[in-house]
Amino acid sequence: MKKFFPVLIMTAGALLLTACDDDDDDDVSTISSTSPTWTVMIYGHADHNLTPSFLRDMLEMGESGGSGEGFNVVVQADFDASRIKQFAQDEEFVKIWADLGLTLTTGEDIQRGLMTAEGLKSVEIVPEQNLDDPVNLTEFVDWGVQNYPADKYGLILWDHGGQWQGFGSDEQDGTVTQQPVPMKTGDLSQALKNSKVNQKWAFISFDTCLMGGAEVLVDFVDLTNVFIANPELDFGDGWDYKSSLKWLREHPNASALDFAKQEAEHWSVHHKLEQEDDADENEVSYSDQLFASHVIYDLTHYGDFENKFVSFTDQLIEATDEQVLFATVRRDTTQYSFDSIGGDPTEYIDLGEFASKVAAETAHSNLQSAAQELNTAIKELVVAKKLGVGKLNTLGLSVWYPVGGGLTSAENPLDGFLGVVTQFLDYNRLALSIKANWDEYLASSVQLGMQNAAKPSLIQNSVSNNVARLDSPASIGVQTVADNIYSIDTAVLSPSGNPDEYIIVGQAEIFRPLSGANVYDVKWDSRLPLIRDENGNEAYLGGFLFEPPSDNVLSHVMLSFAYYLDQKEGADDQSQPVVLVTLLTDDNGDGKFEGAKILSALVFDLSSSSGIAPRGVKLDPSNTLIPLMLKFTGQPTDEDTWEPDFSPGNPLTIPDNGLEGLVVSLQSVPNGNYILITQAEDVYGQDSNILANEITVEQ
Repeated sequence: MKKFFPVLIMTAGALLLTACDDDDDDDVSTISSTSPTWTVMIYGHADHNLTPSFLRDMLEMGESGGSGEGFNVVVQADFDASRIKQFAQDEEFVKIWADLGLTLTTGEDIQRGLMTAEGLKSVEIVPEQNLDDPVNLTEFVDWGVQNYPADKYGLILWDHGGQWQGFGSDEQDGTVTQQPVPMKTGDLSQALKNSKVNQKWAFISFDTCLMGGAEVLVDFVDLTNVFIANPELDFGDGWDYKSSLKWLREHPNASALDFAKQEAEHWSVHHKLEQEDDADENEVSYSDQLFASHVIYDLTHYGDFENKFVSFTDQLIEATDEQVLFATVRRDTTQYSFDSIGGDPTEYIDLGEFASKVAAETAHSNLQSAAQELNTAIKELVVAKKLGVGKLNTLGLSVWYPVGGGLTSAENPLDGFLGVVTQFLDYNRLALSIKANWDEYLASSVQLGMQNAAKPSLIQNSVSNNVARLDSPASIGVQTVADNIYSIDTAVLSPSGNPDEYIIVGQAEIFRPLSGANVYDVKWDSRLPLIRDENGNEAYLGGFLFEPPSDNVLSHVMLSFAYYLDQKEGADDQSQPVVLVTLLTDDNGDGKFEGAKILSALVFDLSSSSGIAPRGVKLDPSNTLIPLMLKFTGQPTDEDTWEPDFSPGNPLTIPDNGLEGLVVSLQSVPNGNYILITQAEDVYGQDSNILANEITVEQ
């Protein structure tokens, strides 16, 4: 059933790209007449749904004090002119635009200039261009060097990030008709090598999502020793430009590594990972507190890491008798990104955690040693990291590891293989693939996935009780067939009243991980997550559970959809699709969810090829939120017949305190007849047949 949700998203036209304390530290260094000069260049690639986010970051740059003697903050800003026109009625947006010294018409061109305390001092206006083109990056860097030469250079690349699949997503003022092609990091690296910067950059940073990956770092070893990036999504706040640029301007003699470590401290406070006692709880980013990952890499240690990575993958390939074990360990390793909204595994995991788990479980001594040495090398490479509580087991370096080699959605193994050929060819061209052999290991994983391509099977064992009550749950016995079964998921369907049309009211019990073929008792006590506003209006959330690692089974993240409507006077009447990120907790460890809390709302832009934007949505008081459940027409036991759509729930009014005022609780559904569908999945992500059982709710 979980492949249904991603199919629905594609039908809707959206995919994920995979989209402080100001006190001085006088012990580091201070300005003197012999201090080095700095030019920090910021490639503001914001021609898409993140235009407002970059404008707020530009305000922070100005609040830092901006440029000064011997210190230049050079910005190239490309905005989405179509969105600027839409936001013209937004008081906050208009004020930010004015505070930066810009006019609405200037959003139609690219601005180059200096950030000052008074805003952007525009030096040059460039006609609209595609910032995904590496040539335009080289041109900007050359312009910065020619106009603001310095002893030291820093570069911040601002936009969407998708790990090895690229940086950027220029929508050309809303005129693109096809998904933009992001800039590959190999091309980006070459663009910088082609520039007039004839020395190593003091630091290079991606203020984006997902760029803290092994496949990315290799492209910057020759360009800088200090690399700053996020292995995970950035949930909206990005760099703390005010504090970090201010600190660097006041400490020009500091080493780049010392500055980077200081930036990480600023980032942590900015994202509320280290919260002041008197901080406003409404300003806390719960998504950051759970998922955040911001890392400083010392690339002088990259060579040793690469050697250890090669040895590790060689040993993985040789251990052919443990390939199923590795597939299971991969599923149990902390993941990065939400690029599969339906709860399926993502394509990225933490490499260090994976190596640690392999070392603990393999029977091969050579592999164990190689895994431990790789783990040590990653710890040397990562000199600082700021993590949310859900990322504490990670070392802070992602790697591409698609479950089952991408075969999971194919009815025919050959079709599945052909479907991933292009992706593997692109991956094989990466610098890491040329130097190392992770791509060979992934290819062997694909081959093993094909050998095990037969779908797992689920058999009805018994129906102990088909009536669901709080004190007496419905109980269905199911038997899994196959030793590599990983999970069982269940969902509750409610007949809509139309022929063969069903609404997915929510996901019920979940078993993960499983111990191979066995009999399991699937239960449902009639409760599902319900969201309620202060006026008593309520609606079921629907949605699917995101897959956590096995050692984090006491908490589950549920992802669901909603429409957000701005009711302010002058606002357009278009609704903004958002994803609600909700944490369900199983405090007793008995498989029953006892609590729930909305962590954040994320942009889900149906008009944008970038899909889920890495920024939160501010839910303003008195505006409207309409939760959306999924529905389909077809047979419950045959996904191939499903024709997907959305079913809106009751409108909710946003309270004065935003998300905090929306209460999520687990409540019994109304009395009536429902269908409980159950499906198993193996370690390669292949789904079993679906079992459907009629359940009556009686309270």
